Amino acid sequence: MIFRINKRISDAFGRIYRGCAEAVPTPAASRTKTLASHSHRGARPGAGDSPAGVVNFSSWPSGMGVIERSVGDLRISSVGWSSSYWGTGRSVGVGSESGRTIRWVAGSWDSESCVERSSWTVLGRFGWKAGEPTLNQQGSHAMAGDVGVGNPIAPAAWGDCTPAQAPCRAAPNGDSAQYDGLEAPRLVMDQILFYARNLAVPARRNMDDPTVLHGKRLFYESGCIACHVPKLATQRDWEIPALAGQLIWPYTDLLLHDMGPGLADHRPEGVADGQEWRTPPLWGIGLTETVNGHTHFLHDGRARNLTEAILWHGGEAQAARDAFAALDKDDRDALLAFLNSL
Repeated sequence: MIFRINKRISDAFGRIYRGCAEAVPTPAASRTKTLASHSHRGARPGAGDSPAGVVNFSSWPSGMGVIERSVGDLRISSVGWSSSYWGTGRSVGVGSESGRTIRWVAGSWDSESCVERSSWTVLGRFGWKAGEPTLNQQGSHAMAGDVGVGNPIAPAAWGDCTPAQAPCRAAPNGDSAQYDGLEAPRLVMDQILFYARNLAVPARRNMDDPTVLHGKRLFYESGCIACHVPKLATQRDWEIPALAGQLIWPYTDLLLHDMGPGLADHRPEGVADGQEWRTPPLWGIGLTETVNGHTHFLHDGRARNLTEAILWHGGEAQAARDAFAALDKDDRDALLAFLNSL
């Protein structure tokens, strides 16, 4: 996915000049923001309905700062690099076959003419389809598209209302001269970015429990780690010392994978089609109910628990899904105990 990102070269956070806002972003392929809620009753055995009114579920927010600078873009996107994981005797190819990265073109821009001075390629890391390259972009577009709050990167006060929605665009808004003509000025977005980057991953629970360890072995042996890669390392030269040079265990390869028609949302995003999804990190997933008060999973909340989430896997993950389904109940419970320990 190729996007143009207006970037001030002297600005460490990659913020955007308001005067160039109309150029943020310009995708090489059309990117629709339309979301639709679908009923999945009877669509697949063992899967539940989407909760009423739910069109999109957010993924686990912690640990995003280290994900932002985990390993290098080239290593993630290279084909066929592998790592052996202790206790399994297996070698897993990451990025091989149909696992794909989303690539963005970031640029530095002249603040008056909005003419691009230079550009470089970066990796898409965030969002269900890896459609955002940085937390700054992710947070700013979420403020505009999900909440309807204008900010330096997405300054339109009407959020994602289209030109055909004239009453929406004409509605009162919170743009204010004291906030640089915006609703959420730079200071507010700085604070949101700091929070998002530094929200720690919760400590694991029961990690030495024999059932959890047995479940971990089954998770590895079932092939889940072909996409949910256990460990990555953060870049040593990251400008935030607390996040630099760390070994992390997010259980993701940050790649797009075809998950089959059962999970398809028929909503392409740039070059990602309706069946492709970024592998979501699994760390913290065992505290979903504690934090959010529910156990709904996947992009639209259709899975009512982790078992259903696994059973919805298809496409590239079909073999791992079938391996889980073939386990006896005690082994399935052990694998789920491992996931709940993350």
